[in-house]
Amino acid sequence: MLLGGDEFRRTQGGNNNAYCQDNETSWYDWSYVEKHTEILRFTSGMIAFRNAHPILSKEQFYTEAEIQWFSPQGGLPAWADPQEKQLACLIHEDAQSMLYLMFNSGVNAVDFRLPSGLPGNHWRLAVDTSHNMPPRLVYRGRRTALGGSTIFSPVLTFQRHHFASSDGSSKARAS
Repeated sequence: MLLGGDEFRRTQGGNNNAYCQDNETSWYDWSYVEKHTEILRFTSGMIAFRNAHPILSKEQFYTEAEIQWFSPQGGLPAWADPQEKQLACLIHEDAQSMLYLMFNSGVNAVDFRLPSGLPGNHWRLAVDTSHNMPPRLVYRGRRTALGGSTIFSPVLTFQRHHFASSDGSSKARAS
């Protein structure tokens, strides 16, 4: 959830109830748009990514046919373990596309085993927030330069640092 101005690091100094204050607490400092272009670009990209994938804007809970949950090792998450800081979900958009979202709230990087993709397709990076600003963004229909190369992302997926392991399985690293 965003409060107006969050997209360029506007703050109300921790005051979440500043609606009645006609002072610096609730005023917009539009110079922040130029000072914080990287977070504005990231926020705009995330809005575009969400718009490109309507399944992320559903107003109902996902059904079991639409979403599957995973631990980093590929099994079910340890829901009752308070020490577990990582999980992933596979969201089926339609018969041709799906998103794999990996979440790591721990302090250390973690390898995630990727589920099998759709026949004829492979996982592609969509968003990577493990790097310093600006985060890496690639979303449907756009080309984004990443470290000197250009990556095109179809509707297929969300992934971080894809690589194959020595046992032939697919993994991704989330920091």
